[in-house]
Amino acid sequence: MATLTINYDANNVAIRELIAALLKFDGITAVSEKTESPYNPEFVAKIKRSQKEAEDGMAKTVKIEDLWK
Repeated sequence: MATLTINYDANNVAIRELIAALLKFDGITAVSEKTESPYNPEFVAKIKRSQKEAEDGMAKTVKIEDLWK
């Protein structure tokens, strides 16, 4: 017997269903473990909020030569 570890985004339903379908062959057993994110949830929320603000045009761009002015 061999062990194969597959890391994937558990929130991606299409990938999850594809992997489940592939594993339905005889003699293959699937073991599912959801791993916790190593990042602080508050930090992740700040990053996502900043990304959304940038997408919404709320970010300010500063030229490199103007950084020290």
